[in-house]
Amino acid sequence: MTFRTPPPGYAYLVPVHAGTPDVPHATGTNSGHQSAGFASQAPAAFGAQRGAQQRMLEQFRAQTPARWQAFLHAHFSSAAEVAVFFDVDDKTGRNWWNGNRRPSVDKALFAHVTHGDAYLEFMAPEAALRA
Repeated sequence: MTFRTPPPGYAYLVPVHAGTPDVPHATGTNSGHQSAGFASQAPAAFGAQRGAQQRMLEQFRAQTPARWQAFLHAHFSSAAEVAVFFDVDDKTGRNWWNGNRRPSVDKALFAHVTHGDAYLEFMAPEAALRA
């Protein structure tokens, strides 16, 4: 399984911190000035990419609770077992078990480390994968 690489012309936004003029901008250049916020030198096509990114992120956000729930049901026998394994309170374990909430990144990473490819079978979004 391999992950899709960004399309040609894709720009990453890199935060530009005040007082650190060495931080590269999205285009890979350094303006030498001190500013706060994000670099605004992205290619014109970035607007379309940004819209696609936002739609993909919204889709992932909407799908994650159900994917997480399916993963938990496949690998644990109860919400109480989930709560103990992930060191969360009973309410969080029940919310995850019932598909009402998604995990924080530390819990998702822990699941990936402890379950490997079994985790990815449930959680890796198809839109981000290429065979």
